[in-house]
Amino acid sequence: MEMTCLKCGYVASAGEFKWLCFTGCPACGGSELRECPVCGTHNVLHKNEALEDEEELMKELSRELAAIPANAPQFMLDRAKDIIGKLGSFNRRWNIAALDEFITERQKELGVGLGKSSKATAEVGAEK
Repeated sequence: MEMTCLKCGYVASAGEFKWLCFTGCPACGGSELRECPVCGTHNVLHKNEALEDEEELMKELSRELAAIPANAPQFMLDRAKDIIGKLGSFNRRWNIAALDEFITERQKELGVGLGKSSKATAEVGAEK
């Protein structure tokens, strides 16, 4: 997410502005006070805007994860594992039951996050 300094007009990603403190309720979006790296002015980053970006990213990652086939090559399975981790982190804040179910389902289908013996056991159980 980009920020623009209210005083000098410097534009950069929020990560370039020094984080100072939270304001409001972080779980609900709230805001953060950040310092401009150019002029030192304190600026407010409205987290509800960041949450909108996060929601869109969750949708994109979910579509990407859904497109990975069960017989995918290792590099795709590694990407799936990365996506599952990111979606899981996001969902700790959002707490969307359907997303949690989707993550669990894809994790089982792809064998990502399961030990090799667990995957083999799951495959044997599925054959019975």
